[in-house]
Amino acid sequence: MPTPSLRQARSHHARQLDIAAKAVAAVRGLVNGGRGWSEILNTVAQYQLASATRAVRTMAAWSDSDTPLINPRPFAGVSSAGFGIAEPIIATIDQVIPAPVEALPPPWWEETAGFLKRLEQLIESEVQDAGRSAAQAEMVMRPGWDSYVRLLVPPSCKRCVQLAGKIYRDLDGFDRHPGDDCVHVPVGSWEEAHDIGLVSSPMEAFEKGYIRDLTAAEQAAIEDGADISQVINASSGIYTADLFGRRVKGTRYGSTARAGWRKRNPSKRVRLRPETIYKIADGDRTEVQRLLRLYGYMRADDTNLAGIGQSGGGSAGRPPGGIGAGVNTPDDDDQVARTARELISRAAATEPEVTAAVRVEAAAVGAALSRLDSRLKTVDSLTRKLRTESADGAALSVVAADMKDVLRYTAVASEADYWRSVDDLIRRMVARGYRLMKDPGGWRRHGYRGLNLAFELPDGFTFELQVHTHASLAAAESAHLLYEEARADDTTAQRAEELDRAMQELFESVTMPAPPRWVD
Repeated sequence: MPTPSLRQARSHHARQLDIAAKAVAAVRGLVNGGRGWSEILNTVAQYQLASATRAVRTMAAWSDSDTPLINPRPFAGVSSAGFGIAEPIIATIDQVIPAPVEALPPPWWEETAGFLKRLEQLIESEVQDAGRSAAQAEMVMRPGWDSYVRLLVPPSCKRCVQLAGKIYRDLDGFDRHPGDDCVHVPVGSWEEAHDIGLVSSPMEAFEKGYIRDLTAAEQAAIEDGADISQVINASSGIYTADLFGRRVKGTRYGSTARAGWRKRNPSKRVRLRPETIYKIADGDRTEVQRLLRLYGYMRADDTNLAGIGQSGGGSAGRPPGGIGAGVNTPDDDDQVARTARELISRAAATEPEVTAAVRVEAAAVGAALSRLDSRLKTVDSLTRKLRTESADGAALSVVAADMKDVLRYTAVASEADYWRSVDDLIRRMVARGYRLMKDPGGWRRHGYRGLNLAFELPDGFTFELQVHTHASLAAAESAHLLYEEARADDTTAQRAEELDRAMQELFESVTMPAPPRWVD
């Protein structure tokens, strides 16, 4: 049985994500409008059916068949736990606003703010689970497949990264968790999946900046040589305790009676979390290494790991606070790269919420999102930009604070409705509580054509939202290739001038949408 390509797998993932996002938007509107249960539950079931139908058809197509072997209808209207879909929905709202005792009470809430985010997460998860369950059932029915991997589409949470580094038998359960957006991809072997790009080890994901929710201490521990699996797994069972007059964070992972660390350390009351280890070490790298080893984070055969991208200084004293603060390294290049990773980590933690909002509001004004797979800057790209902009003496912390495009989106509107779409999109984003930080007000006559907006979240994080026509986006993408060549070290001055003229011609070929809004 053929193994799907990375492109096929990502296309399937994107379609499933889109179905779930539409389900969330539809249910949000119904709940905010106080609509009846019949309409709410039927809507959820319809999107579950759409997800399951798409999943079985995709599995069938990957097996070179036109006909699915599984009926997708049984996966609609039920929760991932096997109960009617009404039960988890009512239970989610009931946690915030107690429900009447009736089995299916009429809408009893007046305000939705307290529970809406939890409900949206539930709906997204249940719709995706319908597709995942149907996909696995279809896969099991195909005799040529007996293994699968979890496709990771970064940036991803650390739990997904850990689970996606393995291969599973076709009957193995799909371990789900809040915010999980992975999908099944049937494969012949882990090696084949890795060569195609369907799977990567957790360490590969870390080195590429794909993990969005590592704490500063967790990231520092991995850089200082800790086993990434131990660090990620220690995120479960977190609690606080008093130890020798100090309030500390511990983890129950690895501390049960049968666990290896507990057997080696029967007298230790608490297995410390990385946050506490770095706080106790107080910048002493030798002490960091000793404590990481003592509490089971180092691999057994590692006695003096230097970490990732370090040249002796390390990041042992780095606090979990601000961008680039407290970095203990003699090498400025290391500091720039570390700052880039911190910026991307913060952006990745915010990304799911912002992506969902931009998806909904762009669709509401008739625009389509493009280049969503590159919404986060890469570590290399951001490091290069930070280094360039701080080369003239500007403080790195100032340059980092001014970065507005670590997380960026591209919306494409029709030329005929472009300015209406722009105005409506700004209005809708502001109504969500996002502060408009940058609005050029129109297009420039010379150079780049398109509108680059910037919005600030209530927590101070800023992201970029570009609004293009189809023609201006095509010109921007073509010009970017020319720009990359122009700034290469081996490009001659004459060639750079030729490239600059070619870029200008590209932009001048783009028609300004009516009525024109020129800003220079």
